[in-house]
Order: sequence, then C-alpha cells, then structure tokens
Amino acid sequence: MPHLDEEVMSTIIEREIAVVKADIKEEIKQSKAHTSFPLAKNEDSIINEVLERQRRSTNIIVFNLSDDSNLETDLLFVKDLLAPSELDLSKIRVSRIGIKEQKQG
Repeated sequence: MPHLDEEVMSTIIEREIAVVKADIKEEIKQSKAHTSFPLAKNEDSIINEVLERQRRSTNIIVFNLSDDSNLETDLLFVKDLLAPSELDLSKIRVSRIGIKEQKQG
C-alpha cells in the first residue's frame, strides 16, 4: 500500500468525520420522528461520544504488569507482545491507569 502524505490523510479523515457526523444527525432526526420522548443527550454530545469511541478503538489494556516497573519497561513489554502482529510499533504510547499505590517504608 503506498504511503500517503499527512495532508492527504488529514483531508481523508476530515471527510470521513463529516460523513459520520451527517449519518449520526440523520439517525437522530429519524429516531426523534419515531419517538414521543426527547433524547437524553443532544446531538453534539452523541457525536462527541462516537468520535471519542472511534479514537479509543485502537487502545489495548494489559493486565497484571508488575507495579515495580516503569513506563520504559512497560513500553518494551508491549512492543515485545505486539511484535508478531506486524503493526507499526513506532507510534505506541504507554500509560498506566488506575490509582497508583504509595509504597510504604
């Protein structure tokens, strides 16, 4: 597959987002026509929710990593884990979620 430059990719993504927004607005309009009660969320919040879910669709969560490791160690672990997948591993970012426990001592 040929490499597309960032400007072309940005244009394609913007067009796709516009199509998704239009589709969602049409679905909302049709659902309002078929129901007697208003939607709990307004159209913009629904669109934002869909876009947020789309953005997070490539996230993965890894459980049971050692609490003693740091982000650099975590990144190496995740890259080793995903190496067989042939994904572009140069764009991987790692962060920890949850409450960080304070070490006693």
